[in-house]
Amino acid sequence: MFLRVGSANYAARVWVDGTLVAEHFGGHLPFAADVTGSLAWDQPNVIAITVENKQTLDRVPPGPGSGAGGGGVAGVLGGLPATTHDFFPYAGLHRERKLSRASWTSCTPASANPSS
Repeated sequence: MFLRVGSANYAARVWVDGTLVAEHFGGHLPFAADVTGSLAWDQPNVIAITVENKQTLDRVPPGPGSGAGGGGVAGVLGGLPATTHDFFPYAGLHRERKLSRASWTSCTPASANPSS
């Protein structure tokens, strides 16, 4: 069974019955988490996804780093990041989420080493 997420911004964590089963980093990108081994087949399960979008220098778009804040007039924008972007990088799940089963026929990633 795979949990497929169409878009999460920025850092997502997938939990099944309180156990962390997958992590994904990258804004507005789809990902899939294999939850097969974490599901209890004889009872209801709780699947939760947490998402955060801290503005840091190592993320796209890069944030201002630690200690910076929007400020604005009289601190009105104090909770917003102090960036020069022309948009606000909202956090959350932006597209469809679905639980799907893999078919009995599947492909396994392979690699080749041409030097051997």
